[in-house]
Order: sequence, then structure tokens, then C-alpha cells
Amino acid sequence: MNKFKLSVSALATGSLIFGVGIAPSPLAQAAAPFNLASAGNYQILAGTVVTVGASSIGLDPASDGVSAPAVADLASAISAASGLTGTTVSSDLGGATYNPGVYLSTGGAAFAMTGNVILRGSGTFIFYTPAAFNITAGVIITLDGANARNIYWIAGGAITIGASSTLEGIFMSSAAITTGASNTFTSCILAAGAVTIGASNTFNPCPLNAAVVPSGSLSISAPSDCVIPDVSAGGVSTALTGDITVTDSRVGFGATSWDTGVISTGLSNSNKDVIPPGSMGYSVIGLSNTGGITTVSTNFESLSATTNSTIVAAAGTGSLNGSIWRAQLKISIPSNQATGVYAGSITHSVF
Repeated sequence: MNKFKLSVSALATGSLIFGVGIAPSPLAQAAAPFNLASAGNYQILAGTVVTVGASSIGLDPASDGVSAPAVADLASAISAASGLTGTTVSSDLGGATYNPGVYLSTGGAAFAMTGNVILRGSGTFIFYTPAAFNITAGVIITLDGANARNIYWIAGGAITIGASSTLEGIFMSSAAITTGASNTFTSCILAAGAVTIGASNTFNPCPLNAAVVPSGSLSISAPSDCVIPDVSAGGVSTALTGDITVTDSRVGFGATSWDTGVISTGLSNSNKDVIPPGSMGYSVIGLSNTGGITTVSTNFESLSATTNSTIVAAAGTGSLNGSIWRAQLKISIPSNQATGVYAGSITHSVF
């Protein structure tokens, strides 16, 4: 009977070994770029001139204006954002739901948003393009557990926003930002160039202020491998990993939240035969928490190679906290799969 073996290297073993990788926390990467310093004190910031159309409401004159030092802080943040790694996505962000994470335009193309967007989860969302960003009229950004202060729309080029949209998050441009009329913003508009706001816009309070930038860190650790029993074609094999631990030592927010995501490469052998990520399941076992947080866990029958599957989501009151669990991995081998030694990895990230 032919057996399947999975290994992270060419090991002479009778067992199936599955590598569990650890990715840098997107939030840990984002903390430096998005410490906007003095730029975080502004709801509208421009490097040259701010023009606000008639009948716009909700703006505080003290948080709107032109400031060379604040623009320098903004430029430093955008420069740091350009070095982030993340998931490349379609140039049109519209018509999709996104989990927390870092999203980059494919090939550095301009971003567009021609349809509604849902942001799901309580972590940090970062969308970056080195080019322009254009949002058409009538777009609605809906928050499903997300907070506007944790959402960053970043463009190396100009940002242009149409009319009659409902938008959330921090808009950051190395060039100019221009909006149409009759929009509703729970947003900061931060540009190195001019800012032009159309008529009859409504601004809810700016979600970001430099004083609330957190200190501390958010990290995750996971075992380097997991031994999984041999299995025949068409069979299913399961195994329990060692401890997976999230530690959150951040302070500075009134509430603490984070999500843990999982991405799988799938499995392949030396002949480039592939067992897809969709054949791999992940279940959370024995979840326990410290620091007074509450968590929700989700089990997945199929993992993805491109989209984070949110395994554990936490919310709390701003205290130091953490969680620990084990993962039960399940690999379903297709009945026509070529035998051999397969290698792959699961990557955990916390944000």
C-alpha cells in the first residue's frame, strides 16, 4: 500500500512532518510607519493648501491646516509603508470583503474602488499602492468589527474620491487628495500636496491621534514542525501541534484587540505534484486566555494560500493579555494523488 510522506526537508522518516511557519506580525511592522507623530493631530492635513467646499460640517479648525513638520512626519510614515510585505490584490478593491492584513497593488498599479467594500475583523487593515488611488461615486465602506482608526489607505500618487460615498479610515497621499460633494467621512485626510474638499461633506470625528499610538508589541510563536501519521491515497490523516501562543504587551489604546490568521502553501514533492491548501483543515483545540480578553475561534475545513483564515479573534479592555492553543491539522489526500514525500508550511500571523 503506497503511503504519503510530508517533510520540510529530505528526512528519512516513516512519519509525515508538516512545517508550521511564523510570519512577522503585520501590526508589529505597521507600528513604526503609522506612528504619524504630529500628522496624527490633524483630521485634514495638506502640504500646500486646504480648500473646503461650502456647507461641509463636522470639521474642527484646530485639526485642519497646512503644516510642514506634520507633512514631514506623514512622508516618513508613507515611506515606511512602502517597505511592508503583504498580499497582492486586484487593482480594483471594490466588491470584496477583507480580513485584517497588509494588501499591496499588483505590480505597483494604481488602486481603484468601484464598488462597496466590507472590512471584517478587529485588527489593522493597510492598503498600499505607490501609484494613484481613485474611488468612484456612491461607494460604501462597511465595518464588520473593524475600527476606522485601524484602517489605512495609502497612495504614493494622488487620491481622488467621487461624490456621495460613505468612507472610513485614514487616507494618506504623497501627492494631493481631492473629494467630490456630499460624502460622509469617518476619516483623516492627510496629503503632502493640496487637499480639496467638495461641497456639503460631513466629517465624523477623526479616528486617529498621535497620543494613542501604542507602545509594546504583539507577537506569536508556534512550533516548527508537527509529526503526522502516514496515510494512503484517498485517506485522511490528523495530528495535534504543540502550543501556539499570542502575547500582547501593547498599551495606549482604550481597548485591546487582535486577530490570528493562517495561510497554507499547500504541499508539493520533488516532481512538483501538489496537494492544494484546500485539502488541509485547521481546528483550534484547548484555547485559553489571560488578561481578561474574550476570544472567538473558527475552525476551517479548507485553508487558503492567498487569504488569511482568521483562526482566533480577541477583544478586551487594554490590559496585557495573551492566548494559547493547539492546532489539530487534517490533511485529506486526493484519491488520485501521486505518492511521494511532500513539503509545505502553514504560516501564522497576528495583527
